[in-house]
Amino acid sequence: MSYKVPSSEAYRNDPNVLINGFGLLSKVDGLESLYFGLQLEDPKTAYVFNNWTTRAHHQRLIESPSYRKVLEPMGPAFEGPSTITHVQFASDVTVAFKQPVTEITIHTANNPKDRQKVLELFAEFAKSRNGLATYGALEEKDDVTVFISGWLSVEETVKAQHLDSIIAQLLALGTADIKHVKLTHHSL
Repeated sequence: MSYKVPSSEAYRNDPNVLINGFGLLSKVDGLESLYFGLQLEDPKTAYVFNNWTTRAHHQRLIESPSYRKVLEPMGPAFEGPSTITHVQFASDVTVAFKQPVTEITIHTANNPKDRQKVLELFAEFAKSRNGLATYGALEEKDDVTVFISGWLSVEETVKAQHLDSIIAQLLALGTADIKHVKLTHHSL
């Protein structure tokens, strides 16, 4: 599960503004790992990735009376509404999160019927990344697929010309929004 949300100036100046807010969340049953960071292209956009044992664990938190109490301490880090998404990745996403730069690709298919082909292309792309990438279908929308890849730098992504054929096929099937984040792991 991920949150994409406008970051506050306080958080951009001091990541502890967000870290200090993780106290209650880090104790919730089923939360396996937590990563956070600012988008490199636009530091006013923050990402928080919560990896849950199952989607049901996250749903139990949402439905619990303590949900707002758990989220409230993180409030000073953000300045607007969040976009919450759920993806069941094909492999361990934390491998990509641990790299110096994490690339997040949101692919929106021109036709939802093309999702299977998009998943196959992302599987091929992930295989070429030797375990540093994974992918999955966005649960909230039938036409969106997410690809996550770890890189040494943003510049390294540009040099990956051997992937041009796959990228061209993906772009023929829809649009891709690509962003980069330097993620930090928060110990639970």
